[in-house]
Amino acid sequence: MFCAFCGKKVSSTSIYCKYCGGKIGENTAIKYRISISNLFRPRIMQILVIILVLIAIASGVTLAYSKKHEQYGDKEYKNNKYTSALEEYLTAKKFWLPERIHKSFKNSDLESKINKAQVMIRSDNHYELGMDAYHNKNYSEALQQLSLLASNDARIQEVQATIQDIKIIMQPTPTAKPSPAIYIKRIKIGPTAASVPQENMEEIEKLQAKVEEIDQNIKRQELYAKIYNDCINERKSHLSNFNITEDQRVAIMANYSKECTTKAEAEVYK
Repeated sequence: MFCAFCGKKVSSTSIYCKYCGGKIGENTAIKYRISISNLFRPRIMQILVIILVLIAIASGVTLAYSKKHEQYGDKEYKNNKYTSALEEYLTAKKFWLPERIHKSFKNSDLESKINKAQVMIRSDNHYELGMDAYHNKNYSEALQQLSLLASNDARIQEVQATIQDIKIIMQPTPTAKPSPAIYIKRIKIGPTAASVPQENMEEIEKLQAKVEEIDQNIKRQELYAKIYNDCINERKSHLSNFNITEDQRVAIMANYSKECTTKAEAEVYK
């Protein structure tokens, strides 16, 4: 048998332990607890090892699941399906276990993808609102919405061409009113012309020259707008006969816009 106090082996006929002096047969509860502890200590270690292994497996599974959804999101983003991509990225973030342990363990690459998807969703919204306003001839609203398009949006060239068209359309067209120069001429040749002092006549002549210059500039602007619009409409009509992609159409219209601008400038300011 063993001593309940020091655990050393003693004779069954001993009354006291020769090692520690404890009375043999007393404190059996202590002896029982020691034996129970010795019995379950290896099993406790085994259970802890099993728990750690299960945690490691669960972590690996969740990280793999997170990476899988991130890859799905990349595929959707590449296909311009930004809302679906954002949903996949957010699911991937949900299963990114290190961030749940501590916020400092964020997946910075995944966070960047989430931000980009959100930017492109807003850009999509601005594009749809802008083009709807453009087709409904609400040009000021269309200009405001299309100007907010993301710089990395694939439709940026198309939108820039549309914005240029809107600016031309929104150019104010002067109403047909008599030129102020007519009134100045009436002052010069009217019945009161003789009573106008010479210095005042010189000022009137300068003002007349300035008004005539303004008239010429207005006529140039009107002619420029007409030549440009006629040129663009002719190119659009010609382009409608061909079966081409939207990207090709945008690129061709951008070149047409430059050609029509050059043509209008050449004819107006020659």
